[in-house]
Amino acid sequence: MQPRYVTDPFEEEDNNSKISVKAREGKTPLQTTALNATKRPRFKDKAEHDAFKKFEAFSAGADPESRVWAAWLANRIEIAESYNKKTIIVTMPNLIKSFGNEQKREIWFTDHREEVLRKVSAMELATNLSINTGTDNMEKAMQRRMNNDNH
Repeated sequence: MQPRYVTDPFEEEDNNSKISVKAREGKTPLQTTALNATKRPRFKDKAEHDAFKKFEAFSAGADPESRVWAAWLANRIEIAESYNKKTIIVTMPNLIKSFGNEQKREIWFTDHREEVLRKVSAMELATNLSINTGTDNMEKAMQRRMNNDNH
């Protein structure tokens, strides 16, 4: 079989999927970042998109394990981005494989778990902001009352 050379590396993608081109585009910030890191406009097919979403699901939530998974996926994407600055070295299939690399993941989780969990989560930040905002407003109102009583 002779190799076939094409000018567009995504040319054959159009008809190899059971989902539309639009459906294979990144829907979440993590998917979009991963596609950008691998210099792809969309996932190749439904199977590739589903494989990505399988790992992405582990990072959904505010519990400690989800937060560590989210940091792991972000780390893998950052590495792909750094390798792919000049030319594509880490492809989307290889990025997805790196998500599932148990040996590297276990080492990374062990080395980075405490650091990740020490960071304030978005939910904690939102709670702290709303509590502080309420406290600030009460303090200002009390100051106004005291100033009005003194006049």
